[in-house]
Amino acid sequence: MPHRDGMPSMRPIVDGMRLAGAALIITAPFAQADVKRHEFMPDSLRGSWATGAGACGKPDDTIVITDKTYATSQARCTVDFVSETAGETGPIFSARLLCTPNGEATPKTQSRILWPKNQGHLSIGGSFDDLQDYALCPSK
Repeated sequence: MPHRDGMPSMRPIVDGMRLAGAALIITAPFAQADVKRHEFMPDSLRGSWATGAGACGKPDDTIVITDKTYATSQARCTVDFVSETAGETGPIFSARLLCTPNGEATPKTQSRILWPKNQGHLSIGGSFDDLQDYALCPSK
């Protein structure tokens, strides 16, 4: 639309710049997380993990993680894939598992969050709301 003096109006351009600026301000605080996908459980997660040092060796309180398995007293799982996302204090892993509960023949898909807390400590759960702390059992 021409301005009163016959020159084209700058209003559409200015409005477009305002809209673009507002979009940048709104989206700037949100960083996009990079997710790495692994075929195997990372080395740092492998081993026998128990709910406490005294629980090592007790099947009901122990989870055994290898490169392609996640085993508890209730089920044996095969690792489908593991996603790694950067967290504030280090990586957070999410494993997609194909689990066969004891006494059943058909595997079921499950997901587990595995969140390393510090050397020899790991939180594991189906969601962030039900994470349980585990300690790495000494190697035999």
